Amino acid sequence: MHSIPDLNIPSARPLLIAFTLLILSSCATSNFSPNTPTRMASDVPDHFLVCTHANNSTCEPKPDEGCRNPMIDPLDGTKLELVRSNGEYGDYKVPDNRYGVERKELLRLECSTGRVVGIVQR
Repeated sequence: MHSIPDLNIPSARPLLIAFTLLILSSCATSNFSPNTPTRMASDVPDHFLVCTHANNSTCEPKPDEGCRNPMIDPLDGTKLELVRSNGEYGDYKVPDNRYGVERKELLRLECSTGRVVGIVQR
């Protein structure tokens, strides 16, 4: 008969606690803010494209792929960096003075289409 390891051993507790904290912290990475856009963005393309890491080529966003990183402006190649998402929407950091987004704001995109939803607070 096999015995079950005793987790009451003092040396096993720190490992169990560390493992639990690691699992919990990996689940909290989205940190998506449900706040509604404060205003519309300016000078944005019809939609942003997905940048593939393999050869920096671009492709259309797809509904079953979630929020991708980075997204690319097809008009001038500006890259947007994903900060947070909930699967349906992604909030992206943009270069300074682009699209009307200010320092403590992000550009929200619809992940399945790459279309701009608006500007949200960071």
